[in-house]
Amino acid sequence: MLALYSERIFRSHAIRIRLDWLEECLARVEGQKRGPINDRIVDKIYGEWLSSDLRANGLPTLPETINEIINIGESSYSQLLKLDKRDNNLDVDSNLDKKKWQPEPRRMLFMSVTDGSKDISAMEYQSLPFIDVTTCPGAKIRLIGTVECRRGVLLLSSSNTEYLGGSVAQLQSHHCQTNVLRKALGMEVVVPVQDNDFGDMDDDLDDDTVAQLCIDAEQAESIPDGFFDDDIET
Repeated sequence: MLALYSERIFRSHAIRIRLDWLEECLARVEGQKRGPINDRIVDKIYGEWLSSDLRANGLPTLPETINEIINIGESSYSQLLKLDKRDNNLDVDSNLDKKKWQPEPRRMLFMSVTDGSKDISAMEYQSLPFIDVTTCPGAKIRLIGTVECRRGVLLLSSSNTEYLGGSVAQLQSHHCQTNVLRKALGMEVVVPVQDNDFGDMDDDLDDDTVAQLCIDAEQAESIPDGFFDDDIET
């Protein structure tokens, strides 16, 4: 019976799940009384899958879960400062110091994704209008067709990536945007984040450290020579 459910779910949504997780899921959504397989049950299971961690339920396929996202086209410090000021009801434009070493912000998303078995990096090679830095950790994507891989980084575009949605509650605190930026700056991660408690950035970083950290946007623009010259595909 479980094999029939699994096959039906694969045909409907092109996902593969472990039978032990499927057993637990069916117990949650249907209880002990199980009727014939139908679209309602399949959709319920799919909804549970979208909100689950692939490390617990999935069979290794192409990476489908977004662990975290960071915009490497803009200074991590600037982004964190904006978040801190916004969530404390301050005027970002008037309070954010404009330094000469700050380049004009642009967008280039860099992601950690997983298929439930191993993690891999992915980059927004062409615009992904359905994903941004506010996308919930644990959201699911489907890779379509041939996806180029350069130096271990998947190059994503709207033509090879489909957004499925979902989120994983256990990932929210550790992989929220504030903590992703704090990790990028070598700062302590705040878990859980509650009541706008983002920490005092001025206490964490002195002026010299800030000046060094804020050049990360310039470094992000300096992608290694030959990065886009490889011809590796997966």
